[in-house]
Amino acid sequence: MDVGGGYLAFELIGKDGEEFPLMLLRIGKEDLAYSTVEEGDQVAGIGMLVKVQDQWTVQIFQVNRIPTEEEIKDYS
Repeated sequence: MDVGGGYLAFELIGKDGEEFPLMLLRIGKEDLAYSTVEEGDQVAGIGMLVKVQDQWTVQIFQVNRIPTEEEIKDYS
């Protein structure tokens, strides 16, 4: 969801169903269309936990998609 200021917001759910604070990613909608990260992918990232309008959020600096076991085997 576009929340203005050049940020898109999304929720991240852990593999055991745990919920994380709202994630804010500074990326344009056009750039997101070319992203290789899709729903259900496992990701690793770097960000900072900050309070925005009295709500804890994570401002994301970098997101990396973790390859699946099948993809890793294909590169071996």
